[in-house]
Amino acid sequence: MATSFISRRYLWRRLAITIECCLGIIISVAALNIVLSVMTGFSSLLQRSIRGTLSDIVVSDTSINGFEGYERLLAEFSKMPHVAACAPRVEGYALALVEKNGIVFSRNYCRFIGVDPELEAKVSQFGDYVGAGLTEAEKLTLSEAEKKKRIGVNADFKLDGKEVDFPIIPGFEMMPAPRPFEPGDRVTLFTFNAEQQAVYQKLTVVNSFLSGVWEYDRYTVYTTLRAAQTLKELYHTDEATGKKTGWKVTNINVKVDDPANIDVVKQQLRDWLDDNAWNLGNFTVNTWRDERANFLTAVDLERKLQVILMGLILLVSAFLIMALLSMVVSQKTRDIGILRAVGASRWSIMKVFLGYGFFIGLVGATLGLACSLQFLYSLDTIEAFIGHITGFKPFNREIYNFDRIPREYNVAYMATTYIFGVVTSVAASLYPAVKAAAMKPINALRYE
Repeated sequence: MATSFISRRYLWRRLAITIECCLGIIISVAALNIVLSVMTGFSSLLQRSIRGTLSDIVVSDTSINGFEGYERLLAEFSKMPHVAACAPRVEGYALALVEKNGIVFSRNYCRFIGVDPELEAKVSQFGDYVGAGLTEAEKLTLSEAEKKKRIGVNADFKLDGKEVDFPIIPGFEMMPAPRPFEPGDRVTLFTFNAEQQAVYQKLTVVNSFLSGVWEYDRYTVYTTLRAAQTLKELYHTDEATGKKTGWKVTNINVKVDDPANIDVVKQQLRDWLDDNAWNLGNFTVNTWRDERANFLTAVDLERKLQVILMGLILLVSAFLIMALLSMVVSQKTRDIGILRAVGASRWSIMKVFLGYGFFIGLVGATLGLACSLQFLYSLDTIEAFIGHITGFKPFNREIYNFDRIPREYNVAYMATTYIFGVVTSVAASLYPAVKAAAMKPINALRYE
């Protein structure tokens, strides 16, 4: 009782020191919560966007020439437990010349993907991205209902309901702003066939897609499976009849019934391919995380580095508390000597300063949590204000493609940060508390 009374007395008598210590904890806890919430939300957004463009598992051949007999593999994979759907793909790289009204607007390298629209819809969210790209004017003028009507239009690679020999759906970001792709625009792809001979083909734009991953939307185009096979000449020509046979693909995408079964299905596919398809090609089996491992690792590493940097701020606050409380101990030498002289134990003296530190941590962490929640709630408004005043956009929508800054309110992270803030404050007060408790009454009162 007496120790808590003395702690409160010191707190109010040294209000400036108390406020300074609390501010350090407030800033540290708030910064940690904000960074964790934004980076976790950003990571989740990217993972959802990346997963939408890929299936759960990708079976591919290490050869750029593709492999035959994929129809058999599709049939066998579909029979396996936990496999929901399969779809073939042809993937490759090319130089793309984007034309609009006969004028070449851009030249970019790109990754082209040939898909079967019906099968692809079962393994990825490609159809949900077609028509999602909007210009700044369209974002302001179109209603939500009108925006939804645009989603999935011509995802079957048809133009006005009619078949197109060589259709293409390029990424929305491939066309330089402010000129979006329009149906009927032309894109010419230059690539190499299986014999490493240069080939090219003009394709007709039927729509564009926007996944939310800027790099993907900038350097990726989709076409039909047959168009991609024809472009890369992934087939055999029967010398007698002149017919094209033995069509090839470069990979097969597999969707599982439950994300928890991805590793199980991955091992099943590996075992089956090793036993039954060794003569078709040299296959690799990767999950969607394996396919984008470098990118996801970089995002996760960035989040960890920012958390470490914000943690250092908390460490600095701890040293500030320790220094200020050590100063209080020096100023209160006489009081400590009197308390020890009248019978106060060393533990009682320690409790005075540990209570001081606990109060600072409790108040600082509580206010820091409240400030971080308010900041996250108003984050878009704050960013808009900063952009209006300085012209700097911390989160450029044209690159990240989100209507609001992503954030994720993770209760576990916030609780951990709160507890860490309180514990750090108490730990920082431990040295001054021990220093005060170690004082001998005769030394403390010698010069009084």
